[in-house]
Amino acid sequence: MNIKFIIALILAMMTTTMPVSAQGLGYIGHMEKLGRVNASKPEENARYLRGRILLTQHISDKRSTVIGKVNDVILDKNGRSSVLDIEMSSPVMGLDHLLVGEGDMVIKPTGNGYTLGLGKERIMEMLPILIANMDTAAGTQNIAPSVKSLQGAVVKNIDGWKIGVVKDVIFDALGGQAEYLLVEAKTGLLWGYGKGVSIPFSAASYQLEGKNLEVVIDNDLGRAMVDYSKN
Repeated sequence: MNIKFIIALILAMMTTTMPVSAQGLGYIGHMEKLGRVNASKPEENARYLRGRILLTQHISDKRSTVIGKVNDVILDKNGRSSVLDIEMSSPVMGLDHLLVGEGDMVIKPTGNGYTLGLGKERIMEMLPILIANMDTAAGTQNIAPSVKSLQGAVVKNIDGWKIGVVKDVIFDALGGQAEYLLVEAKTGLLWGYGKGVSIPFSAASYQLEGKNLEVVIDNDLGRAMVDYSKN
């Protein structure tokens, strides 16, 4: 186990007169998990794909014909890539963007973009349906997290204290599943930042604050993140 991680645990226990059982095993459990997750450096690891890289990749039809670029990826509650915001290679019916969801056609992540389960001709035939569905999909986009809405999102604990800011979303190697959020945790009242800390996507909940998405985590995880980022 990393010596800095052990020291952080010891210091955390020394800052309270409460017994370990009373101060919350959740904190220690989160510190241990943060240590395991971040030891592999998922933000640099080839087994994972950064969201900022994903947004530079292309979308092709089933015959590998490029039809556009990934503008954004909307995630379901479990972190799966469920809706693609496609920046079209050339405007179609006056549109330069198109939202395509799993309910419309198969979406296959490939590690260098996505492949749709239909040929370009069939996709063009479906355009009236896809366009009619865009209002519904856009409404989902305002509520569900996406790569772009998460980048720069404020991370708060349940009590409303700001813990940090999301730097990026980290996917599996293919881009089909969001695994982690890379968060810059604040280390003081003046919003100084420590090192980036990756937390499981499933460890957070998501809510709108005005027009902006916010990430909410439990208090023990927030405290663990701040302490871990200092070491």
